[in-house]
Amino acid sequence: MPVESRDMSVLTYDIKLPLHHLRFWFVLRQAHGMMQDRLERRLKKVGSTPEIAMALWILTSWKGETPCTPAELGRCLSREPQSIAGALNRMTKEGLVKRIPKKKGKAYTEIKMTDKGKVVAAVTRAALNDTLKEIHEALLNRSGPAMVRELGSDLETLRDVMVETLGIEIETRECTRRE
Repeated sequence: MPVESRDMSVLTYDIKLPLHHLRFWFVLRQAHGMMQDRLERRLKKVGSTPEIAMALWILTSWKGETPCTPAELGRCLSREPQSIAGALNRMTKEGLVKRIPKKKGKAYTEIKMTDKGKVVAAVTRAALNDTLKEIHEALLNRSGPAMVRELGSDLETLRDVMVETLGIEIETRECTRRE
């Protein structure tokens, strides 16, 4: 059921941007929040979280020339190294991943999924797939394939502007590459 559009002119802001700019950010945040909430509820049913599900998805899909490292996982998740360390600690404690210490002559620690991690990854990937498919199909039905492609392109542009403007180090090529 579509969410009824509200007249945002009834709200007051101390941010000095044109109303259509504020509306863009407000609606983007609402959409993200609703998608995140839907995903959290689905993943909670299988005993996981979006953070763990996305990390396992990346590790399952990793096609890099070298094994995945904590820094690379952080870049794929658009996260700072210190915040990914906490997630890796939880995943290690739950037996989903192993951290392979630096080997002589290597400057990094590798992350490997355990057998348990592979099972959990399959379950969480199914929940992610179901959620994304549900949203994508609803968007396709409402807006059509051309609009969905354009929206994807616009969101990539927004992400790239954010990366450049904020100086965030992320990796998109290795994280989203398909065979």
